[in-house]
Amino acid sequence: MSIAFLRSLLKSAFGLFALEVLSLSGTAFADDPSAFLRSSVDEVLTIAYSGRGNESLPARVRPTLDKCFAFDLVTRQAIGPGWRQFSPADQKRVTELFAELVVRTYSARVVGTQKPKISYGSPANLSSDRCEIPTRVVPPAGGDPIAVVYRMIRLPVGWRIYDVLIEGVSFVSNYRAQFEELMQKGGEPLIIKTLQAKVAAPAAS
Repeated sequence: MSIAFLRSLLKSAFGLFALEVLSLSGTAFADDPSAFLRSSVDEVLTIAYSGRGNESLPARVRPTLDKCFAFDLVTRQAIGPGWRQFSPADQKRVTELFAELVVRTYSARVVGTQKPKISYGSPANLSSDRCEIPTRVVPPAGGDPIAVVYRMIRLPVGWRIYDVLIEGVSFVSNYRAQFEELMQKGGEPLIIKTLQAKVAAPAAS
């Protein structure tokens, strides 16, 4: 992941909102990605800013995000061609580690007590089963809006996210660059070891 991308996340304090979408809240939204997105953003923002319970923020939002993201597809895309070198057991392990890293990384960017304002654009079809929905996020303390685009795929279980673009920068592409470097240096064992080290860091409360 590029330094510029990380700085952008830290500066915007946006973090989790790149992922705060798409919990399956009802069959009425099964064929409507826009309604699904809007409803799910509200649900996750409520969880993120409620401050209730003794669980950490990543632990509170993880069940919802598991229903939002096609983490298996996201992980395969982020790993790239090297995915085929993983055994089925290691594919399962790296998917779990990567999902945990994603949730922790963005949860750590949630600050303050006020929700941001989010506006939604019209979905654009990418194919018969894929679309992208542009949004603009306005920080509660003011500042420039942040452009966030959610790329979604329709699976048998409903719509899920498979990539997020923040100010035009693909989440998946950034991780792929990092994973490709790790694959060249040490293959799949190094990727797993690196992910294990990252998720071992203290989670946001």
